[in-house]
Amino acid sequence: MISIVDAYTKKHEKKALSAYALFTEGDIKSLRPKLETISKNRKLTIPLTFADNKKEIEKLNLNSKVKYTIIVYKDRLVKANFAVNKIDLNLVMKVIDSAENSL
Repeated sequence: MISIVDAYTKKHEKKALSAYALFTEGDIKSLRPKLETISKNRKLTIPLTFADNKKEIEKLNLNSKVKYTIIVYKDRLVKANFAVNKIDLNLVMKVIDSAENSL
């Protein structure tokens, strides 16, 4: 999913589209080198980051009962929010459709 979002962001960078991947689980010390390796190996341009405390996570109002949350936003306004436990092609198409409608 991260590679798809990154490619989509690159494709629409002239429309000021941006994205990032936020990880909310795991030990920061062990997660940081993994994220750096993923970013380097996949030649990603979007930032891979993490929330390192519960206050940050609560401030984002994320659903803690799901594994993945994908948020489509424009001009700091949320246009779509997908909270899921599984990422599949159907979800990817919905996210892309939401992003297209937000451009």
